[in-house]
Amino acid sequence: MRHPLVRRLAAHCGAAGLITGLLTVAAPAASAADTTTDLGVTLDSYTADLAVGGGRVFVPADDRIIVADTGGNLTGGVVTGLSGVRELAMNADDTRLYAALTGSNEVAEIDTASLAVTRRINLSAHPCPSTLALLGERLRVGHGCDNGPGGVVGLDLSAATPAPVAVGGEHLRAPVLAAAGDTLVVGGCCCGG
Repeated sequence: MRHPLVRRLAAHCGAAGLITGLLTVAAPAASAADTTTDLGVTLDSYTADLAVGGGRVFVPADDRIIVADTGGNLTGGVVTGLSGVRELAMNADDTRLYAALTGSNEVAEIDTASLAVTRRINLSAHPCPSTLALLGERLRVGHGCDNGPGGVVGLDLSAATPAPVAVGGEHLRAPVLAAAGDTLVVGGCCCGG
């Protein structure tokens, strides 16, 4: 007679194998219909991120944001007048898009229906905003230029004029941010060069 722990482990391993098999079978094979669409983003553009919401894809392209549908078809929508678009974040109901603008040290809030910039949040005291994480009505912005320290500031988007509030300590460079649920994860370089 086998030990109860061995039977439990065998049962768990069998269940994991079955689930893995089902997931593998369910994965669709690539077809000849798979295509790519040139959105006009060049190698000179810095594209770190994209955002998807409301049936559209938003792609940063240095001084503008290009809009396509989820099938990769250009919609003709473009958000212009931006300086150094780096990363994007979409709110939960897909009505607002936020863009980190390193060229003007701002975060732009964009109405996704009209593609108009509805407000610009000044971050001149926290230069080179480059990463974003949105948790409800709180936007976290990772900032820091190539030659200096970085950090994270929080913005209360429900305020008429959001004031940046420092979150955590200083980083060697602009930290990378990720958010899930009510958790913010901050990653940064701890080494020189």
